[in-house]
Amino acid sequence: MKSSSQFFPVALMQADFWKQYSEDVYVLKPNRSEDKTIEFALTRLYDNKKEDKKGPSFVLVHDTFENRMNWMSQYEELLVSLIETGASIWIFEMRGHGLSPKNQSYQRNTLNDIAQFDLPAVQTFVHELTDSKANWIGKGEGAIAILRSIEAGYLNKDHVNHIHLLSMERFHWIKRYWLPFLGPLVRLFNRGAYFTREGMPESEFRSVWKQLVKEKSLFGRRKTLDGKTRVFKKINMLEVPVTFWFSKKQIGRFKKWYQADQSSAQEFSLENLIDYLKDR
Repeated sequence: MKSSSQFFPVALMQADFWKQYSEDVYVLKPNRSEDKTIEFALTRLYDNKKEDKKGPSFVLVHDTFENRMNWMSQYEELLVSLIETGASIWIFEMRGHGLSPKNQSYQRNTLNDIAQFDLPAVQTFVHELTDSKANWIGKGEGAIAILRSIEAGYLNKDHVNHIHLLSMERFHWIKRYWLPFLGPLVRLFNRGAYFTREGMPESEFRSVWKQLVKEKSLFGRRKTLDGKTRVFKKINMLEVPVTFWFSKKQIGRFKKWYQADQSSAQEFSLENLIDYLKDR
């Protein structure tokens, strides 16, 4: 693999156009974990006529059962608006999702692995090419992965401008597997290798499914990578601005999450998100 980075091998998979904008797809092979077959895709969308303006960078991390096309279809207006301001959009795809190939130990991948090994590699490459702080936008489990990564120090806070967390309503604890011992029993007897969700483009591997079932059980919690603290309790220690985006009906239920000095909340609509990001 020919390298375009001084830190690890990177290959340009394709150079194309998305609408009238440039679309470059890179494959990164960071070699930071035991499985040396891990590679993942990172798509860059930008207007090459505005390259000299040194616009901001936005790194997007999708939810489970999704890939880059969820951003490029559901959030098309957002991407176009940001690109028109001179921004570069970087869309990360989790292992085995979209254009990212499956690694050798695919069934043992976890969301924690992505937070510990993959997101820091994305940050390293984006900062190497742009030499500027990036804005991170995570959706659902992708948002949790960003929080875990920066809380543990794997994401360099000095290279992060702002973190935006979308689709967070479902993390207000509605315990899906609330009956005692139901979570462990479900994990024990459901031996499926892959799990799907109706209407979603991707399947999830078993280890991710097991992790989610455990966290949604009676005693499950969203914890930091070291397993010692609830992930939302360390937000006030990040030294990086964090914004939660909630629907108008839900925003009042989550005050304890964004009462920390470094976090806030906004009412979510695509128009609100566009206006907020374009002003920064």
